[in-house]
Amino acid sequence: MLNWLYNLIGRKVQMFAKVSMILGSVACVICAVVLLVLNPEFLPISVLMILIGPVCCWLSSFMLYAFGKIAECNEAQCEILLEQLAELKKLTGKED
Repeated sequence: MLNWLYNLIGRKVQMFAKVSMILGSVACVICAVVLLVLNPEFLPISVLMILIGPVCCWLSSFMLYAFGKIAECNEAQCEILLEQLAELKKLTGKED
């Protein structure tokens, strides 16, 4: 019933990693600017948030993106193996 949710799951996970990285980076910059506007004494913290926040979001997305890449490659390898199995069955003349 909900199989369409899981089709091409590797690409969806990779896209989610990219989107979460972008949204996290934007949120860090917005929070830093708001913090700076509310209280100028937080200038060093705001600068650190602007510089380090997006880098941390980028680094944290690596694992999720890699997991999506593994799922995508695994799916492609399964399709290749199923095609080879079908060919082998044709050549040997054996059916299930």
